[in-house]
Amino acid sequence: MNLNDSEKEIVVVGVGNILASDDGIGIRAVELLERSELPSYVKVLDLGTNFLDITSHIDNVEKLIIIDAISVGNEPGRLYRFQYDELETIRANMRSAHQISILNVLKLLRELYPKMSECEVVLIGVEPKSIDMGFELSQEVERVLPAIIDKVDKEIAQVSLL
Repeated sequence: MNLNDSEKEIVVVGVGNILASDDGIGIRAVELLERSELPSYVKVLDLGTNFLDITSHIDNVEKLIIIDAISVGNEPGRLYRFQYDELETIRANMRSAHQISILNVLKLLRELYPKMSECEVVLIGVEPKSIDMGFELSQEVERVLPAIIDKVDKEIAQVSLL
């Protein structure tokens, strides 16, 4: 995949609620990414629990990387990487703390913004231990923060400038 710096972007989105313990993992990850040195064509966004806010940031997206807590019933802290096409397959087993699922939002975006169909979408998910009220991440989830950042860096590295 090639990227023209003046036209296309990679958007990294953190989704979740920092007041619901491990559901805040996406936000915690983008806080770390915002403090790191990223290429100029990478935009990092904290969307909290309102993933629909992505609509004002998708005009020139070549690749969308979403970081979120997703529960499919495995051990806490387990990391996942799914592409858009795989999300439908795991949908039956996936539980989310959000009112509207990421898959539903992505489907809506693809209907409303045809360019989104050309965008590569990757979900980096983390199995939560708890989504109860609380500001702190569980040890199991906090421990994987470096691995999340590493996965995002690898996703970014797969895209090169023209």
